[in-house]
Amino acid sequence: MKVLKFGGSSVANPESLSRVIKIIKKNTGQMVIVFSAFGGVTNLLIEMAEKASNSNNKYKEHLNTLELIHLKQIEYFISVKQQSSIISFLKSKINELEDVLESLYTLNEITPKSLSKVSSFGEILSSTIIYYVLKHLKLDVDIKNSSDLLFTHNVNDREVINNKISAEKASLFFRNNNSKIIIVPGFIAQDENGNITTLGRGGSDYTASLLANYVNANILEIWTDVS
Repeated sequence: MKVLKFGGSSVANPESLSRVIKIIKKNTGQMVIVFSAFGGVTNLLIEMAEKASNSNNKYKEHLNTLELIHLKQIEYFISVKQQSSIISFLKSKINELEDVLESLYTLNEITPKSLSKVSSFGEILSSTIIYYVLKHLKLDVDIKNSSDLLFTHNVNDREVINNKISAEKASLFFRNNNSKIIIVPGFIAQDENGNITTLGRGGSDYTASLLANYVNANILEIWTDVS
């Protein structure tokens, strides 16, 4: 098994994503593929969270920008007749994000937990859209939320990976999945209380490295750009 990770610049627009798809198609054997958020999305999400927590309602202007970034990818790769499921998913996630931001706006505060929640939308959206794109192209593909595979625990007031539980969960899942391509969003994990947590800047690279270790991958490739 091999693990490939593609960064935000690699999937920043339809042209870049097209090149990534060509790389995926050329590879043989079973692959775990970790994706970052589309280029610029994580920074946009953090900016929205900061604005909302400072009671600046201009965060709402970015919601439309965020939706358009993801719609552009969908409309480029997926025919109109087959867009309904992924468009519904996108809109539901945008609505969910808006609810979280409204809470930050009302409370006029931001916590590490709420920032992790907001930040996690980028990888969830990119990975799910790419999953739908690959299915549309008739590839043998599955998707698994990384928060079901990677777990953290608190050590000296820091959230760090719980390697024992993560290794058990990840190895069991991949051992029983025969899909050729398994997509996993990077950056995201789950803490001891079941809350979404993130692995910090470079967290998607870390996700790929952890999974490669847990599944004893013979190849780990980290792509920052495919231009």
